[in-house]
Amino acid sequence: MTAFARVRLALLAIATMLLLPAFTAVEATEAAWNDSEHGSVAGLSSTNLVGPVKRDCPTGLGSFTVRWTQPAGGVAAGYVLTATNVATNAVTTYTAGSGATQIPVTTLLGSVTGATYTLRLTRELGGWSSPVLQGTATVYLAGLTAACSWNP
Repeated sequence: MTAFARVRLALLAIATMLLLPAFTAVEATEAAWNDSEHGSVAGLSSTNLVGPVKRDCPTGLGSFTVRWTQPAGGVAAGYVLTATNVATNAVTTYTAGSGATQIPVTTLLGSVTGATYTLRLTRELGGWSSPVLQGTATVYLAGLTAACSWNP
């Protein structure tokens, strides 16, 4: 191929690239929208999700009952108790409704071998959690006795 033919081919390729979009152009579309909220005032609200108030933690044969008092005022919310076995890190989660004030916990394996649990109780509402109320529960060997207390 001669130099003249290469230049001619290059000019043809450039002309094609420049003119091709003119033949395949997309038609413009007019669009409009109306924001119905424009000029309105949106309200935001917040609440303080107060944590449960510690009460007592009575024990029984291989078991304990976590008890609390509903906080004064505020909104109705459910409760979540997590009991974590300190030796195995096994976590058991218990839930209670908005009117609840106690959750019974039976520890079958802990009744035989003895175990200590870290307790965490929170109020839950729509993805929000209250400050945590923490405690410790111990079920002694053979489950004959148990101890449970809230952290200060």
